[in-house]
Amino acid sequence: MKKSYDSKFKSRVALEALRGELTVAEIAGKYQVHPNQVQHLAFTAYLRTEFLGTSGDGIAEILGVWQKNTRRRKTRI
Repeated sequence: MKKSYDSKFKSRVALEALRGELTVAEIAGKYQVHPNQVQHLAFTAYLRTEFLGTSGDGIAEILGVWQKNTRRRKTRI
């Protein structure tokens, strides 16, 4: 049977992923979800906030930090 999660759970997982304090594997273990689902939730939250202009549960505030971390990782390569 397929599990379904409420929006508060999804936003909690997405926020934690966008903060970048833990790895995807650590977040997946903490919330008992597959690592691909963590990445999907974070990416979906990013797209909704960036392109649709909607924000919920503090996601918009985290995006600035996430974008800086992403840029910093790309410049190190």
